[in-house]
Amino acid sequence: MFGSSGTAIKSVQETLNVPIVFYAAIDMGGMEKVVNIVSGVTMMTIISFKYEGYIFTKGESTHMNSGLFTNELR
Repeated sequence: MFGSSGTAIKSVQETLNVPIVFYAAIDMGGMEKVVNIVSGVTMMTIISFKYEGYIFTKGESTHMNSGLFTNELR
């Protein structure tokens, strides 16, 4: 099960002590569509870093469009 959905589910359940009954698998194209539908996402980083001209500061929220968000996921 290494690297499978089952491994991820088990890890989250054990780490957060919450049951996961249902889940959805989505590829990067699907994730980009979801982010577009909701007009972007706001993310707060736990570390400071720079990426392709953007500066992300620890503890500060950044609103991202689908292109930037999916790049961050990779």
